[in-house]
Amino acid sequence: MLIVIGAFVLAGLFCGWLWHQLWAPAPEGVVYGHVPRFEDDKDFRGVGLYFLVAVVAGVLISLVSTFVFERDEVWTLLAVVVGSLAAGGVMLAVGKALGPDSAAEAARRADDFAKVKGDLHAPWVTVLTSFPGGAALGSVVVLTCFTRRRDRRRPHTSAATSSVENGEAQFDPQSNG
Repeated sequence: MLIVIGAFVLAGLFCGWLWHQLWAPAPEGVVYGHVPRFEDDKDFRGVGLYFLVAVVAGVLISLVSTFVFERDEVWTLLAVVVGSLAAGGVMLAVGKALGPDSAAEAARRADDFAKVKGDLHAPWVTVLTSFPGGAALGSVVVLTCFTRRRDRRRPHTSAATSSVENGEAQFDPQSNG
């Protein structure tokens, strides 16, 4: 379980760096009324990149970890959920740390029509849903489609059960009345 959570946290570190690299250089905006103004697509680009990187990473890491630790489905799924939530927070923290300071703080100190650099940010809804959502999707795919676990015979099967499993059962079309 700790291996899965650790893998997600390390992925969050890498994904935070990747998010910053894909987003850079920071978009420039203009201050008006001590509020930074950016073109809509430039402001949304950081959030969209966060979502894309987090979902893809969540799917890939959960595919591998669920496949490797498939025998303990419940514990693995719990570790995937906890790890993916942690990875989302770590990714946000790393991306914000690598990016420029807050554009809103810079705009409060700037005059109107001054240029200001945008900051790397994502809303908490995106952080709490993208990495875990991708991770849940990856785990569900493995557990429903690629499971190596087969139905196991119980050690104490009855004669009726074993004859059904061996294909010896016959259908008796009698009515119930």
